[in-house]
Amino acid sequence: MRQDNALSYGDLERAGWPAWLIEDYLGRLRELTPQKGDDADPNGLYVANLNGFYVDTVTPQLWFNPTPGESTGWLAV
Repeated sequence: MRQDNALSYGDLERAGWPAWLIEDYLGRLRELTPQKGDDADPNGLYVANLNGFYVDTVTPQLWFNPTPGESTGWLAV
């Protein structure tokens, strides 16, 4: 049993969802999920999504960017 509650494209396709709806749903999910990686500073490396959060998985450090679509302006929280 999956614990992350994430559905794959195939899961949704088997459930009868049309392709356009699957792509829209998964795209929104990507935009609202915090990004994570092993870079100590996301400035210039990660483009902020609608969620605006980046988690450095090594430090761990939480970063926030209030401007979706920007790769600079990340602030350590």
